[in-house]
Amino acid sequence: MMISGVVYSLGDWIAQCVEGKPLFDFDRTRMFRSGLVGFSLHGSLSHYYYQFCEALFPFQDWWVVPIKVAFDQTTRATLWNNIYFAVLRLLRFESPASISSELKATFLPMLTVRIFLWFRFLHLLILLFTTNFLTICSLRSPVT
Repeated sequence: MMISGVVYSLGDWIAQCVEGKPLFDFDRTRMFRSGLVGFSLHGSLSHYYYQFCEALFPFQDWWVVPIKVAFDQTTRATLWNNIYFAVLRLLRFESPASISSELKATFLPMLTVRIFLWFRFLHLLILLFTTNFLTICSLRSPVT
């Protein structure tokens, strides 16, 4: 949970710098809110999500991995993004009606972008995992 809070705080700081704010002149309240959501929700919800995912897909065969990855990158990612943005807006004291209308308006575009972004870079991830897997296997093999 602590790691999630730190990562979300740093991520928000980087996002503000990318948006054009000077390196040390950023919205600390916004960064704190983001870190608070990461600290209080991300770690614990991820823990329960992975337990749920193991119960939903209890198989250990190779074909389960792509199914879990697809489920994670579509269903879980979209659900978490909605929770994250809703809680951030509640911490900014926005009305539940405005939060609900914005989430309804952005749900499908967000899901679509995630799917297209994920499948566009899937081959890079497979290459990365294959390279890492082969490296680990070569380190574990006895030297002759």
